[in-house]
Amino acid sequence: MISLLSRIFIKNRKNFEDATVRREYGMLCSITGIVLNFLLFAVKFIIGILAGAVSILADSYNNLSDAGSSILSLFGFKFAGKKADDDNPFGHGRIEYLAGLAIAFLIMMVGISSLKESIIGIVSNALPSLDAYTGVLPLTLLGASVLVKVYMVYYNTKIGNKINSAAMKTVAKDSVTDVIANILVLGCAILYKYKGINLDSWCGAIMSLFLLFLGLKAAKETVNDLLGKRPDKELVDKIYSIVFKYEQVLGVHDMVVHDYGPGHMMISLHVEVSGEEDVYLLHDIIDTAMM
Repeated sequence: MISLLSRIFIKNRKNFEDATVRREYGMLCSITGIVLNFLLFAVKFIIGILAGAVSILADSYNNLSDAGSSILSLFGFKFAGKKADDDNPFGHGRIEYLAGLAIAFLIMMVGISSLKESIIGIVSNALPSLDAYTGVLPLTLLGASVLVKVYMVYYNTKIGNKINSAAMKTVAKDSVTDVIANILVLGCAILYKYKGINLDSWCGAIMSLFLLFLGLKAAKETVNDLLGKRPDKELVDKIYSIVFKYEQVLGVHDMVVHDYGPGHMMISLHVEVSGEEDVYLLHDIIDTAMM
């Protein structure tokens, strides 16, 4: 679906280095996530209410938070694409990191809320309605939701890696937990239908703990990006390969990488050259290497 939509709405769709193409991919994936998650929320909320199933209701709230996460990602991509101005001379790329941090906190909030509801269900030994919980239609819809979430993991991971988006990678990780959560919910419904074993509230509690763990991990990674983490070895090697293409460069030291958001970096370094070379030639070579 994403591939088809990109052909329709994105020009030069294979040029992932282009800032405009990158932003359009991010917005397209975010809008798709909003639509899919709202549909999943509506379906699961209705089933959860009719069945009185804590795990399905908790999962529906999770899908609602996922829709909110996609909305945050959409705004993140929109504002991250703003050009530099007098107040922000290095652009607005870090807004995407802020969006990723907001997503992480949203995940944790939903996890805490779901855990509270699950504990109440465990203590009260709440029993879901058998027909509304384990009928053919509810089980079919729960099974379909697993496939939808698997697809969301696929396209968020694929596009997130290609455009190097922190927000999309966070959404992809959240979707992995959603897949596990959907399988757990479906498994609990099947056990209840065929074995009479009620694990609904326990399933909700497990899902909530997954959400809390994922949210904490995503928050840590995004905070590292905001504070300024050590550049990846792959990036450092790439910089070295560009600079050392010029035979006049004898060595490099004191490299500093400032990350102002994906695709927005400022790199400074000291280049070692021979004192016998023409200084004007060396100046042009170094300028060319760092452009």
